[in-house]
Amino acid sequence: MELGGRKKMKVAKLAGPRKLFAIVDADRPEPGPGEVIVKIVASGVCHSDLHIARGEFESVKYPIPSATNPQGMCTRSERA
Repeated sequence: MELGGRKKMKVAKLAGPRKLFAIVDADRPEPGPGEVIVKIVASGVCHSDLHIARGEFESVKYPIPSATNPQGMCTRSERA
């Protein structure tokens, strides 16, 4: 998807403790040398995610994307 000439992607972000996830638009990253772009097609939830959603980890900076157990496909790569 492109908005205003820039490529965008959808991201599920948790706005804060005990808040609902929101699906938001974000800029699509460009791979750097030796990096790949992975299109996430599914993501699991682990127990750590529940602690983050409840606000039980003081070190978490919100909003935070949900992607601790992602599964996806490599869509782009750059040589090192």
